[in-house]
Amino acid sequence: MKLLYHGSNQIVDQPLLLAGRRHLDFGQGFYLTSSPEQAAKWAQLVARRRNVGRPTISVFEFDKERIATLKILLFDRPSGAWLDFVVANRKELSGIRRYDLVIGPVYPGHFGEISSIATRETKVLIPFSSKVTQVAWVPNLFVINASPEQEVALSVNMAQIALAPTHHFVFIQYGQANRTTFTETLKKNLIANKIPYSSIPASLSLDEIAAKTKAKKLLLIADSDKPETMKDMAAKSAALNAKKPGTAAMLGFSAWMETAESTERQAMHKADAYIMTTDWFCKLTEASQKFMNDYKRWFNTNLLESKPRMAPLGYDIALRVIGGMGDYGYDFGEQAPRPGTVAATTPLQSEIQFMKVGNGAGYMNKSLLFVHFKPDGNIVKVSLQK
Repeated sequence: MKLLYHGSNQIVDQPLLLAGRRHLDFGQGFYLTSSPEQAAKWAQLVARRRNVGRPTISVFEFDKERIATLKILLFDRPSGAWLDFVVANRKELSGIRRYDLVIGPVYPGHFGEISSIATRETKVLIPFSSKVTQVAWVPNLFVINASPEQEVALSVNMAQIALAPTHHFVFIQYGQANRTTFTETLKKNLIANKIPYSSIPASLSLDEIAAKTKAKKLLLIADSDKPETMKDMAAKSAALNAKKPGTAAMLGFSAWMETAESTERQAMHKADAYIMTTDWFCKLTEASQKFMNDYKRWFNTNLLESKPRMAPLGYDIALRVIGGMGDYGYDFGEQAPRPGTVAATTPLQSEIQFMKVGNGAGYMNKSLLFVHFKPDGNIVKVSLQK
C-alpha cells in the first residue's frame, strides 16, 4: 500500500471522480499527490480561493494490485507527449482520449513561490499556465495565457466588434454541445446591444434565414468544437456560397486550427472560415522563414511541432516585455508599444497586450486572433491589437 494525499478546504470521504473543473492538467477528475507538502499547498490555495472552510489534507491508500483492469496513462517524467496531453486538457480540445487513471507530474505548481519575488523592479512572467490565482493580488505578475473565462469574454468581445457589423449571427445547435458557455455569453451580449441573431438546430436548412437577411452575410456559429461539427459547418457554409458567393461565413474554434491548416484547408476557404485562437504561427511569412532558418542553424534541428510553438513564443514575449520595459522602464504594464520601437515589431505568433485584472492586481494577456481563410485562397490575421 502507498499513501496518497488530497488537499482541499474540507475532509473528503467519498471522492467524486467526475466533479471539478475540466481544464486541468489531466482533465476532469480527482487529483492526488504522493507529496504531503504539495497537498498542504493545494489545501491552502483552495481554502483561500473559495474563502470557506479551512486547509485540510485527506489521506488515501493506493493499492497497485487493484488497478490492473483500468485504462491507465503513465508519464514517468515531463516529455513532449506529456506536454501535449496537458495542453490539450487545459484548452479542452476535442478528441482527447480518456483514461481511468493518469499518473505523472503536473505542470509546475510553484507559482506562489515564483510570485513572491515579484516587485516593481522584478517583473515575473508565467507563460504556460492560466491557473495562476496569484495574479489577483500580486501587482507585478504577468500571465501570458488568459484564463478560460477570460478567453470566452475576449472571444465574445472580438466577435461583436469585428464581425457583427457585417454579419448576421446564426447559432447552430448540435447534439453534443461543449461550447455553450461561449455561445450563450455571445447571445446575451447581442441581446444587450439590440443586435438580432438566429438560432436553429443543425438538422434544419439555412436557406430561409439567408433569404431574410440579404443585407448581411450569415456567420454560422456552432455550440460544439467536435471534428465532425467542423466538417458539417464548413459544408453548410460552402453550400450557401456555392448558390450565391458571399452569402455565408463560419466562426470556428482553436481546436480546429491544425486540421484547418492541413487536410481541411480548401474546405475552410470555401466556407469563408474565421478560426478563433490566441496564437498563430504562419510559416509562409518572410519573418517566419528567416526565424525557422536561423533556429535550424543555431540548434541543428527544426522547430518543435507544438501549439503554441515555444521558440516563437519566447521571441514574441521578449519583444513585447523586454521591449516594453525599454520604452516604459519599471512602470511597464498595460501601455501600448510606441511606434517604431522594438516592442512594436510584428510578432511571429502571439500578439501580447496586457490588461490589469483589478486594483492591486497583476496583468493578463488580453490578445486574441481570428485567422481568416478567405475565399480567394489567402489566409489573413484579424486582430484588435493596437
